[in-house]
Amino acid sequence: MIPADLEIDTGSRDQIIWACSHLLGIRFHRPSCRMTLHLELALDGDHPLHTPKLPGEAHCYRAARLAFSDYKLLNDSPPTLQIDIGPDGEGDLGDLHGIFHKRPGVFAVAGSFPMMVVQASRAVLSFDP
Repeated sequence: MIPADLEIDTGSRDQIIWACSHLLGIRFHRPSCRMTLHLELALDGDHPLHTPKLPGEAHCYRAARLAFSDYKLLNDSPPTLQIDIGPDGEGDLGDLHGIFHKRPGVFAVAGSFPMMVVQASRAVLSFDP
């Protein structure tokens, strides 16, 4: 389940194939108290940004960012993440299984990496140009 209070700049959360998407990286913006997850999202055919998939790809993928404003990690300790290098030589931090709503303003980011529980005043998913 994708949280209702997750803002998305293009399309809807139902047009993203979350289980086939990837976490590429995490950036912490200390002065602004913002955390950004860099993602590669698989889009279904109804998403406005969908294009024909590239040769060898299972889906149409688009780069995106999920920004948490005024965030706080609620995990007991920060997750330890490892870079997985695929057969094509590209690396990512793992498959993204979904973003789950735990309670208002609290999100769980789950995947093949350790779960991250994030409290934030705002969560915005935006696609890269």
